[in-house]
Amino acid sequence: MDYKIGSLADLISGANTAKKEVQKIVIPQQKFEKTKISLGKNKRKKLRRLNEKKIKDTIGKANNISEDNESDEEKQEASSDTKEKSEVAVEDTSKRTIFVGNLPHSTKKLQLKKLFIKYGEIQSVRFRNAPVADPKTSKKVAIIKQEFHPKRTNINAFVCFKTEESANKALEANGLVIEEHHLRVDLATNEKGLHDNTKAIFVGNLDFSTEEDHLWSAFKDCGNIESVRIVRDKRTSMGKGFGYVNFSATDAVELALKLDGTQIKERAVRIKRIQPNQNKKPSQESSKQPYNIKKRDKFGNKVRDRTNRNLKRKSLQDEFHNTNKKVKIEKDSTVRTVFEGRKSDKKKKKSVNKGDLMKKKMVKRLAPKAKE
Repeated sequence: MDYKIGSLADLISGANTAKKEVQKIVIPQQKFEKTKISLGKNKRKKLRRLNEKKIKDTIGKANNISEDNESDEEKQEASSDTKEKSEVAVEDTSKRTIFVGNLPHSTKKLQLKKLFIKYGEIQSVRFRNAPVADPKTSKKVAIIKQEFHPKRTNINAFVCFKTEESANKALEANGLVIEEHHLRVDLATNEKGLHDNTKAIFVGNLDFSTEEDHLWSAFKDCGNIESVRIVRDKRTSMGKGFGYVNFSATDAVELALKLDGTQIKERAVRIKRIQPNQNKKPSQESSKQPYNIKKRDKFGNKVRDRTNRNLKRKSLQDEFHNTNKKVKIEKDSTVRTVFEGRKSDKKKKKSVNKGDLMKKKMVKRLAPKAKE
């Protein structure tokens, strides 16, 4: 081995050996957010913990948002199902409930249940239209305390059965007398429709304190009475001065019309036949086509019919033009006109500007006077 100068130094330092590539890993320094909180000692540790909490919170929020979206969809489906179920339940309960009118206000729930339990099982009973003595007190309080108007002796109620058959059977109690009160029993729904107007009469000019039994006693000799209804105020439950009596036959109406002017509670009563309301819109069930139907094209869009509107507009325009036209009068030379007065020869005064007058006066004053 040949010796060269500096060879030992190269061996010791390792200059001739092949250099290995070393990967440099650079660790970035964490950037700490500035906080307004006074941290005191060990600031770096405390800031690191705060940053870790923020990262965890952001990850948790992202997971919660995805869960919330799924839960919202489930809630919407559940709410739609509950709405449909509630609507069906309301329809079922309305078919199973009956209206009981002209009850004596001293009746209680147990007495009412005993009266109607023979028709079927009762689900609930509730009183309504309590005649309140003081308008400040609520109707519920008046029913609990039994504080009613001194001029009223009746109250209304609703009885809900568990089946529709029992509710239909309970209609047999219509006209039943309890403590000299003729009951009016009818279904809460209006599926049967309104009463037949040909078998009913209108009774007006009633005293506000009149009750259904006064009309029962006045018209009982005319024929079999189905029901009596006095229109009352919703707030006070006092009468408005008119009512209706429904008979089972049309012959009773003719006899009742002869009693026009009879005294009920010292007032001359006005009795009339009920006439059909011509302004009332026809119902969709009675008419073959629905009311106020609009034309639609094949795509389902509404089509506006402007023919009648344009015709009306043209007629109005023609009338307007005809009224504004000046009628020409042809003067005949042979016909002399009647003397209508003398024309004045005075000319109209011209409007004078005050500014010009002031200027003329100033010119006259400032003008040099002529020497004598």
